[in-house]
Amino acid sequence: MLLIKNKQVSRLCILCLTLVLSAVVNAQCLTAIESLSVDKQLSCLQTIKSTGRFNNETKDELIRFFTQIDGRTNHRVVASALDILRVQGNSAQDMAEVLSQLLPHQAKLYQERDKWYVLRLRAYIFLTLSEIGYPDSALPMLIDTISHFDDRMAAVELGSVMRVVASLGERGQSFSGYLLDTIGDSVGEEEFSLVRYEVDFSREESTTVQLEAVRALRAIGPSNDKQVILALTSIAQAGRHSSFDPRLIQEAKSTLLHYRDVKAKKNNPRVIPTAYVSPWRLPAQRYTLHNLDIDFTDHNGRKKILSEIIDRPTLVAFFYTRCQNAGKCSMTLTKLASLQKKLHEQGLHKFVRLLAITYEPQYDNNLRLRRYAIDRGFKLSDNALTVRLDLKRHVKFVKEIENPVGYNAGWVTSHGVEATLLDSHGRLVRKYTTQYWKNETVTSDLKRLLHDS
Repeated sequence: MLLIKNKQVSRLCILCLTLVLSAVVNAQCLTAIESLSVDKQLSCLQTIKSTGRFNNETKDELIRFFTQIDGRTNHRVVASALDILRVQGNSAQDMAEVLSQLLPHQAKLYQERDKWYVLRLRAYIFLTLSEIGYPDSALPMLIDTISHFDDRMAAVELGSVMRVVASLGERGQSFSGYLLDTIGDSVGEEEFSLVRYEVDFSREESTTVQLEAVRALRAIGPSNDKQVILALTSIAQAGRHSSFDPRLIQEAKSTLLHYRDVKAKKNNPRVIPTAYVSPWRLPAQRYTLHNLDIDFTDHNGRKKILSEIIDRPTLVAFFYTRCQNAGKCSMTLTKLASLQKKLHEQGLHKFVRLLAITYEPQYDNNLRLRRYAIDRGFKLSDNALTVRLDLKRHVKFVKEIENPVGYNAGWVTSHGVEATLLDSHGRLVRKYTTQYWKNETVTSDLKRLLHDS
């Protein structure tokens, strides 16, 4: 009997020693991961994932890894590190803020990286956050992606943000309108996997934007939005000979049954998430941009220096004419045009400037800039300009103003929508994120600057 107990104790000791040694090996390979070949990096991360060890030392090394990665880090290595967190689920929730810093378009991770990999990596970060816990700090990036929906967007990107909305529970109800927009659209029929990073997947893993949208509508709970109910009912009642995916029909039926079981809250209309507006900076809190002495060419081919025209309150927005998402660049110029009209009505247009700067000065000449603006109702003048900055210093200015954009060899790979308010001294006052900024708010802010000066 004693012999049996001794053997059991020995086995237990060996197991404990194995686990301790495994943790040490994991920590050691993570510590030196930058010096390893890609294959060895993947092997290191796979070992950590398979052992399930996630102690404080491993966590600290992962934090260091995620804060140091850039456009040169192999995309499969980044995905493999994210897989470690996906296995942990909510246990890795305190890593959410670290991953949140990787979502902005200007993050080092995306610079000088092929556009396809940018989309895949960003989608995988969204997906990971949906599983470990989505932080409030990352909500602006969620709104940026889902509110600028376009049928040319990558299906896997939309599917990932649908998972995020679903993970928010009742907090996600304000996104129901966006979910509804994707149902029935052509992009919603493309199949992809949210199980793995690799593009190869089995039929069992396949999903679509439509499926993810309906599942998210179920997860966030019922609302009093009649359009949502009508859309789901239309799908649920479709016959077997309809063009709908049979899985989608079943998901719609399940969602409607769930709505009947869970009583909808009264007075819960759809709320469209609006722009995130940064706090107003008082004069003592503002910092002056250091790259205002940069040369630029405007829509008429005239050459000037940026500091010469920022001599009054100025709203700066970015765009580029090759942008394929109508909900981003085109909508930005349209939004500026409506703001311009409001300023005219209040007699403020002569005292402020609206400045639209192209992301791609090497492509957008003054003729393209002028046509793009005019086609969207933006009336060009000395107070309302579209410009291209000096090519050599363009990126430096974009970085300083912290506009959401990623580049590869000088060309845009991904970007968000943001407008920046500067005072008459070229100091940053406030930012408006996404084109859903309220022109009433911007007009009021411009008045306030005029009054202060």
